[in-house]
Amino acid sequence: MKYQLIPNFLSESECAALVQMCETDSDQIQVWQDGVSDYTVKRKWIQNELNTRMRFSLSEFPILAQLLQQHNYKIQTNPENTFYVAKYIPGQHLTAHTDPVGQHLSIIVRLNSDYTGGKLLVGGDQSVEWGIGDAVVFDPQITHGVTKVYSGIRYSLVFWLTDL
Repeated sequence: MKYQLIPNFLSESECAALVQMCETDSDQIQVWQDGVSDYTVKRKWIQNELNTRMRFSLSEFPILAQLLQQHNYKIQTNPENTFYVAKYIPGQHLTAHTDPVGQHLSIIVRLNSDYTGGKLLVGGDQSVEWGIGDAVVFDPQITHGVTKVYSGIRYSLVFWLTDL
């Protein structure tokens, strides 16, 4: 098997909250914890020619560590324990690639569906069939990428994990 699908890793309302957070104009954004907007983080956008990423540290968003532990995963130990919300606008894609050596697992969560194109490919040209909130877990040395987005904006949550 090239990947594992975890249905409903995040609820649709949690995904909608992340998308809304990404679409705000403010540098200071409210983030929920256990479904409640109760603390603020500073948004950090990183842009390249392929997509735009909003970077967080796990300490800013602890509910994600709790969700990962519920599914028997933990975030890879690194100095910042970072994860990203990747944003693709029309014309953007992610060329097929593998993740850096040293990663144990990669996980991507689909945050929305109101776009065309932007299919997640894992293991060459195999398109993943997934819904909002579903997570795809795979070996980072398996080739993966995202096809060109034609309309709308595609958002996904991206982590690198260690198996427990």
